[in-house]
Amino acid sequence: MKSSSSVSGSLNVLLCDPKKLNLSRDIIDKMKKFFALGASLAFFTLLISPIAYAVTKITSKPLTGVTSTSTPAIDINNHGHIVGNNTTSNGQTHAYRYINNAWQDLGTLGGNLSVAEAINDKEQVVGVSVAANGADEYGFIWQSNVMKALQGVNGSDSEALAINNKGVVAGTCLISSGQENACLWKNGVAQNLGTLGGSRSWAYAINDSNVVVGISDTTTGDSHAFIWQNGVMTDLGTLGGAQSIATGINVSNQVVGYSNLPNGRTNAFIWQKGKMQNIGTLGGFFSYARGINDKGQVVGIATRGENAPLNSDEAFIWQNGVMTDLDNNGGYGSDAYSINNDGKIVGDELVDNNSNYLGLEWIYKN
Repeated sequence: MKSSSSVSGSLNVLLCDPKKLNLSRDIIDKMKKFFALGASLAFFTLLISPIAYAVTKITSKPLTGVTSTSTPAIDINNHGHIVGNNTTSNGQTHAYRYINNAWQDLGTLGGNLSVAEAINDKEQVVGVSVAANGADEYGFIWQSNVMKALQGVNGSDSEALAINNKGVVAGTCLISSGQENACLWKNGVAQNLGTLGGSRSWAYAINDSNVVVGISDTTTGDSHAFIWQNGVMTDLGTLGGAQSIATGINVSNQVVGYSNLPNGRTNAFIWQKGKMQNIGTLGGFFSYARGINDKGQVVGIATRGENAPLNSDEAFIWQNGVMTDLDNNGGYGSDAYSINNDGKIVGDELVDNNSNYLGLEWIYKN
């Protein structure tokens, strides 16, 4: 996500890798790692079959005063409209919507920063913004050119990370100093979803049945992926290691995320019908699943080879048991965040060694 001097106080989400979640880069840069990547990571080879995708850079028509770098594309709805974040000419980071080859700055809650996290098919956008006092950070919902704060339980700081087509929002609320819990907002009112027995939890995705997935501390001190439905939070387990996290869910309650293996390495998974399946890598050390559509197509990021350098992290699509490298754009590495039901994918590409990113859209070619 995007960076701000204040976006970290209430957002101490401990995540695995600052580039692996569907959160804005500036916030992610402020976050601590959720669980350490193993010193060595799994070498897992899958058959790679070509899929016809064309890459489109979505920075060709910037708004006045908006730079052409540091522009991750975070989410895409079923109309093909995209949300992401951009750094303005005065150094501020703002949420934006990309529609009809143009960017729309969504503004802030009065502070100097906002980041977009998700968009639904009703064009409602959610994310996080600094408030006018420069200290508080609230989740927001944006619709019809108006951004409104989604405060946490008892008015606390919050983070809105996902929204379904009913307008129900999932994210996190600050419960006490240094402690966040997964939250759900209906009609702007926050509900604490609890934990798996530990002190903290975070929600990252929600489907149209109001089923929520994310990560929670457990009674053992480990943190596991969860699914929450009908008021009950259920532990999804791991791929044999200590930690796991769920980052996406579709209409069929198929869940994706990533987990430690018994040797401490990290691989992407799909969870369905009570079973967690390792979906492998691109032949390299690790993989992280970021999103899933209603057809069961999964996108994320993985390394290509056992000895590949860090900038060989590449976007992938996984379907029918096969993981395919999406990066044919010749950059320093790419990442896929979201896929809609038409198979359109959004993400970003590292374009230089100064942490500058360009938003990308992968469009399937018939």
